[in-house]
Amino acid sequence: MELKTREIDNIIIFDLEGEFRGPVDATTLRQHLKSHLEEGKRNFLLNFDKIDLIDDHGMGAVTASFISIYELGGKLKFTKLPPRIKCLFQIGKLDRIFEIFDDEEAAIKSFSN
Repeated sequence: MELKTREIDNIIIFDLEGEFRGPVDATTLRQHLKSHLEEGKRNFLLNFDKIDLIDDHGMGAVTASFISIYELGGKLKFTKLPPRIKCLFQIGKLDRIFEIFDDEEAAIKSFSN
């Protein structure tokens, strides 16, 4: 998996690409989040637009990251989930916990609400 980082309106956006699987990808995401949390950042958006696959390691990393950020008073939201991945979130009932947006602009605006 490739991970690119950008910032808009004090929101750290992770653009993910490829297959999000295995412990290496899970660790990569957690390390990137941790470094931004240590810098005092609290608002994060995961862009799944170019993710082809996510496995149990990826789902675990996303869930663990959500909890870590929440415990520090932050927010982790999701955008542009492909249909297959959105279905996984629905099956696991994670769509009831996570805020998921179809477009990035709406997701960014939601942080100011």
